[in-house]
Amino acid sequence: MVLRFFMGTLATEQISQNIYLTNNKQSFNADVKGRLDVILFESGIFISRAKAKKNIKAGLIEVEGKIISKPSCIVLKGQSIIITKKNSDSFESAFNCNDRYDLKVLYEDEDLAVINKPKGLVVHTGPGHLNDNLVTILKARFLKLSGVGGLLRQGIVHRLDKNTSGVLIVAKTDLAHVELSKLFKRRQVHKEYLAIVWGLFDVKAGKLSGQMARSPFNRLKFTTRCSNGASRETTTMFCVEESFCDFSLVRLMPITGRTHQLRVQLSEIGHPIVGDSLYGGKKRINKKTCPKEILDAFLGIDGQFLHAEKISFVHPSTSYPVAVKADLPWDFALFLNLIRQYA
Repeated sequence: MVLRFFMGTLATEQISQNIYLTNNKQSFNADVKGRLDVILFESGIFISRAKAKKNIKAGLIEVEGKIISKPSCIVLKGQSIIITKKNSDSFESAFNCNDRYDLKVLYEDEDLAVINKPKGLVVHTGPGHLNDNLVTILKARFLKLSGVGGLLRQGIVHRLDKNTSGVLIVAKTDLAHVELSKLFKRRQVHKEYLAIVWGLFDVKAGKLSGQMARSPFNRLKFTTRCSNGASRETTTMFCVEESFCDFSLVRLMPITGRTHQLRVQLSEIGHPIVGDSLYGGKKRINKKTCPKEILDAFLGIDGQFLHAEKISFVHPSTSYPVAVKADLPWDFALFLNLIRQYA
């Protein structure tokens, strides 16, 4: 098997297959038929429909070369949309995205690649993340990507949360994308995560399971403590690798792959991931008893210490096993070494 490693460059006139920049203008072709304000919002160009409407009413949006002032205007699939920005600085993040994130390719062949996703990088385009996302970097890095998920999610077979780092499979062909998706659906992709969590476990290994649904009290969160028609099964195997005075290093092997699954399960058994502000991982430090070095490091944490370390699967084209490991990010490794010193 021949592996190819190469570096791409980000073209200054194009940041995706259908989004172009010229001076203070941005243009793309509509992927679907729909209202103009909805298309602008769902494409990630504006962070809200209200913002999209404001720009339309200000005469800053053109459809097929004609200025449109009604947000409810129906745009047909394939029609060109041009946005005029009052401040062209809004576009600069597209060109700096490659420089700001160090994307390491851990494995690559003609069909797929496995990368080490940096912490702090969202996977695909969304509100507020038109340019600073993994898909933008992938389009600049690889000559081809699968289009099964649509133009805004090219190559993305599965995802990691913004502040979760580690191994991620990228599909370069549609066939590879379809076959990889089947492997995930049949739970034939083995994944292992490492997490630094609060507290000490009573057991060395075990299973976390239950039904998980979106929280009825906070729509940004999920929970296993309520069940409804939308709840879904979750299962994770775990083992404790190291124990410290206030922390544990845990290896997690998820069987299912739900949004926030590991973060929710650990939080709800009383061991939230350190740094996870959404699920209680930033509220437990005792400033009076904690060593100053650990306290200083803790106060500088930005996001949860959760890392997708390993992934293994059968290659969809060759049927050979593929196993890839990603090194810990620097902040995770630094904090781990620090708490080892005070164990």
